[in-house]
Amino acid sequence: MNELPVPTSPDPSTSPVEVHSHEPAPSWRDLRERFNALMKDIGSELRDLWTDEATPRLLAGLKRSRDELSKLITKMEEKASAAPRKTGAE
Repeated sequence: MNELPVPTSPDPSTSPVEVHSHEPAPSWRDLRERFNALMKDIGSELRDLWTDEATPRLLAGLKRSRDELSKLITKMEEKASAAPRKTGAE
């Protein structure tokens, strides 16, 4: 029980998997160039999507957010002017 069987290498003549020669792995520079091209494509797609579909929906939400922020700022200014100022010497 303490000894495991030694793994044997499969015989290529009886192996059901065919071995193909692969092209060499691309260099890091090639991978970087592919990645940059991919990110540019994604960026252009997102930019088109953003300008075409998202702008009308976001505009209404941004206007509501601006109104809510204005209300909060007004309330904070009122509280600041109504509250007596405390000095550090007290």
